[in-house]
Amino acid sequence: MPGNNENQPNDLNEKTFTQEQVNSYVKSAKEEVSTKLLSELGFKDIDDAKDFIAGSSKKDEKLTTVQSELEAFKLKDLKIMKAIEHGLGIDNIDMLSGSDEESIEQQAKRLSTFIEKNNSQSEKVNNSENKTKTKDDFGDALMNAFKEDNNVKK
Repeated sequence: MPGNNENQPNDLNEKTFTQEQVNSYVKSAKEEVSTKLLSELGFKDIDDAKDFIAGSSKKDEKLTTVQSELEAFKLKDLKIMKAIEHGLGIDNIDMLSGSDEESIEQQAKRLSTFIEKNNSQSEKVNNSENKTKTKDDFGDALMNAFKEDNNVKK
């Protein structure tokens, strides 16, 4: 069939493009849309937007650090308040390892009870030790007995 060639366009007025031309057109349209969008967002160009994002990330990291430090400070303050409330003393604050008010309160109560029991037992031991002779008293008694023994022999 001489007039029906599949490789020829049906309409001679139809325009064809090379791949290079299509790529160029797509690139140009993409740049135009990107520039318009960046401009609407208040950026001069893509580098300006990247700089803004990088700066925001650093600010977010700093904010996270500051928030963590603030939480640690609040927790330490809470432990101090509970230690004072239960008469524990500053030296025992590190023994309160809870992470919320309820758990710190429970630990402070238990530690306070433990210290009170320990102190009362120490007082009982001290009272019983005061009733017995000390090493010095025993030594003095032994020396006196030895002197008396020497005086009797003379």
